[in-house]
Amino acid sequence: MIRKLSKNDHEQTLNFLLDETIANLFIIGDILAFGYDEEFQELWGDFDDDNSLRGLLLKYHSNFIPYAKGDFDIEGFAKIILELKPNLENMYMIGKPEITEQFEKFDAVPGNEKIESYLCEYTEKISEPINFEGIVIKKGGLADIPRILELRKTIECFDIHDGMLASMELNFKSGTARHFYIEDNDKIVASVSTSAENKYGATIVGVQTNKNYRNRGYASALMTKLITELDNEGKKVGLFYYNPVAGSIYKKLGFRDISKWNMYK
Repeated sequence: MIRKLSKNDHEQTLNFLLDETIANLFIIGDILAFGYDEEFQELWGDFDDDNSLRGLLLKYHSNFIPYAKGDFDIEGFAKIILELKPNLENMYMIGKPEITEQFEKFDAVPGNEKIESYLCEYTEKISEPINFEGIVIKKGGLADIPRILELRKTIECFDIHDGMLASMELNFKSGTARHFYIEDNDKIVASVSTSAENKYGATIVGVQTNKNYRNRGYASALMTKLITELDNEGKKVGLFYYNPVAGSIYKKLGFRDISKWNMYK
């Protein structure tokens, strides 16, 4: 049976998601930050005959994240998406391949573009100290977000949309994101951010360096600073990568692959 989730389901929902904390950081973060009653966020649960949760679907603005541990009512969730789909712009779906690919046969995924990546988790502390002498790292505030976004617009692999500035500002204000950056002559030339941050963990996103400032160790310095701060707070840390070169860098910093990941847009 599928029904809308409410605050009365919170304990069961959270326990269901925390079995795979890193894979569910986006859902956990959105629930803890915005709850069950916001207009832009809706959650549905699929329950078995014993009223135990077996599947979950999150809609955050135009983004969908399904999650399940085994069999679930895929057709029921697909029907919900198809009813909402005609009125949504910039629609995304993300999640583990074994879950998201089941929606393809119902035409319940957005568009025709599927980006495959890897989800990894920080599991090993850096064994050898890295020398970042001379690199000054600053912690970003709300006023720095437009400058960080301007850098992001110059990076080919990032997808930028009209509402991104407002979204980044909302996430910062809600405490679900933080930023570190390096600047030169008052211009941000490298930065790194978190997303879906909550008391359990955070996802690292937006690792970026201006093409004229690469190969100087800026990305590694920023990542190390951010990872250390999150780890000291007792938070689990995850991130996504698309190519083996980036993956090899992250693995040197203590990350290990835990699953594949799909994004439809």
